[in-house]
Amino acid sequence: MSPLATVSIAWASLHAYLALYYLLLFARRQTDREYLAFGAMSAALALYTIGSAFDADASDLAAGTRACIVQWSGATLAVGFYLDFIHRVLGLAGRRAVRFAYAWSLIGLAANLSGLFFDASTPEPSGTWGFAWAPAYHDPALLITGVLWAGVTLLFIAYAMVLLARHGRGNRDARVLMATTLLWLLGGGHDVFAQLTGMRTLYMVEHVGIASSIAMSSLLLGRFVRTSKELEARTRELHASYNDLRHTQAELLAREQLALVGELSAVIAHEVRNPLAIIKNAASGLRRPELAARDRTVLLGILDEETERLNRLVTDLLAFARPVTPQSREVLIADLVTHAIELARAGGRSTATIELDVDFEHGPSHVACDPDLLRQALVNIAENAMQAMPGGGTLTVRVSHVINGADRAVALTFRDTGEGMDTLVRSKARDPFFTTRPSGTGLGLAIVERIARAHGGTIEIDSGHGSGTTVTLTLPERRMSSAPPEPLAG
Repeated sequence: MSPLATVSIAWASLHAYLALYYLLLFARRQTDREYLAFGAMSAALALYTIGSAFDADASDLAAGTRACIVQWSGATLAVGFYLDFIHRVLGLAGRRAVRFAYAWSLIGLAANLSGLFFDASTPEPSGTWGFAWAPAYHDPALLITGVLWAGVTLLFIAYAMVLLARHGRGNRDARVLMATTLLWLLGGGHDVFAQLTGMRTLYMVEHVGIASSIAMSSLLLGRFVRTSKELEARTRELHASYNDLRHTQAELLAREQLALVGELSAVIAHEVRNPLAIIKNAASGLRRPELAARDRTVLLGILDEETERLNRLVTDLLAFARPVTPQSREVLIADLVTHAIELARAGGRSTATIELDVDFEHGPSHVACDPDLLRQALVNIAENAMQAMPGGGTLTVRVSHVINGADRAVALTFRDTGEGMDTLVRSKARDPFFTTRPSGTGLGLAIVERIARAHGGTIEIDSGHGSGTTVTLTLPERRMSSAPPEPLAG
């Protein structure tokens, strides 16, 4: 192998390495399509320089013709990729010129492989003038179709120069690309001129091409480093913004807690004062020595009832005011729901006969949750459903798979056959302290919603006056929401 062919093989190896590197880089970062364009262009240039190595060692016209076909196959493919690369580096939106360049590349490739670029029976007029030290190539003569294709291709490269000059003022990357494009123009023009005139010289495209590729690769690596630094800076900014948001959220939570304290004070003043007054009157009645046994029994029942009412109020207030921080683990849904319904029955707030229709067959068997918190939520839902059927009815419970956005979730549905809610009541049902029952605290569904949100889930209420109520608690099967930030001290 001649020294010139060895150099060309070395250039081909470097082009192939650049092609592999940037194509793999594009596979990792597919949003940066300039890597794809440059990698494909480098592969085409590797094919061109392999043809150059064959051309340097060609011993006759047939071998030279085959080498030239390989060379020009690489050149035809490189044109479209190069113009695409320029457009992507400059961030240009218009793609018509790029599509035309790709079409021109395919036309040139088809014409070259069909033998329309060279006259395989006629050698080019080599060695008529030029440099005596230059190698003697055994190249076929160019046909007019090859000359026309090469001329239009040089116009494409000139068009790239115009784009770089127009859109790249003050841009270092654009100046680097202008220099590489100028090298392509000079090298390509020189080689076509040498083939047409029989000038004895060294073909230049394969040698200026490697310089251009190294410069463009350096440009891409510089852009990669700058992008990485910008991403690091943006990440720091996002982290700072996230911390600010957490502090703001903590302040809002603290203010919300203060507002709830005021609202709780008003509720306690209203809800506690009445039972205390009733208890005081009952106690005063029990002190009368002439009190009949029957009246004493009534007053003692009142004391028990009002004491239970106060206990229930305090329990709900503590449950509502307590921070909700789920401790997640895998739990059997059937056991959790069954236990919650038993607790709701044992609560004794409804003495009506309630029939149960429970179905666990069409849903997941496990869910990731805090079992204590979720059990409390399910007890509240079941108690509300039972209290909505004072004359008896059917409580239907269903567990099913649902898709919540892109995540799988489990839906726990409780449907009663009670009186239902009108539009006004349904819109306020989840508001704290809103209730339509004389003995209610209005915190049941508010507590359920807090627990659902802490698990990354939702609660939905579907009801109509006289048609019963359906409450659906939807929870992620696997994902748990992050705990809310702690309130700021002070």
